[in-house]
Amino acid sequence: MNHCTPKLKEGRLINMRYQRRVRGKMRYIGDQIADSSYPIMAVGLIETWWDSRVEDAQVCVPGYTLFRSDREGRTGGGCALLIHSTLIVTDKVSWENEFNNIVAVYIPRSSWQDATR
Repeated sequence: MNHCTPKLKEGRLINMRYQRRVRGKMRYIGDQIADSSYPIMAVGLIETWWDSRVEDAQVCVPGYTLFRSDREGRTGGGCALLIHSTLIVTDKVSWENEFNNIVAVYIPRSSWQDATR
């Protein structure tokens, strides 16, 4: 499956799920975010297929901070978060094993409240 399924929650969050090679779709993702009629504060990406050869500058979206967990030494896998630059991330954790990659961030409630006013 090679398509996008956006899911809006509370008019502020979007989770875009891509099944293969997100890197080639980053321009499309950036355009979708820019064209949205909702303020998109966070985007989750799966199956990024990125590794250390893919620089942040190649996949960044203006106005967002990139957090990623790459699958090193194997094809496929990986995940990333794009967090709107108005949100303050105070902690980040990422890890991988042979089956999963996880990246998670903590955004204090006050940061959400300030960003959505």
